[in-house]
Amino acid sequence: MATQGNNKEVKVDAAIAALQSAFEDMKKKVSDRRKEGYDTYIPELLLTYGPPQIRMFDASRSKDDYAKFLTLLREIDRESKVEETRLILSDD
Repeated sequence: MATQGNNKEVKVDAAIAALQSAFEDMKKKVSDRRKEGYDTYIPELLLTYGPPQIRMFDASRSKDDYAKFLTLLREIDRESKVEETRLILSDD
């Protein structure tokens, strides 16, 4: 049975590494949008919630905390696209 517990730990550790990687990718995406001239205030504000949520998932190992982080990433991405849409609409 100890092997099964270790296997679960490996999967959780891999999930944490994947979350950290996805978070870094999102930070780069937001930074790139800022460099393109988009207003990234809200996405950058939302990015501040990322590291604590990763730590929370690491401590709790809960599927709910994992899902909350994924929801945060989707929200950051959505907010980035909303600003892009605003600029496109205002150009007309």
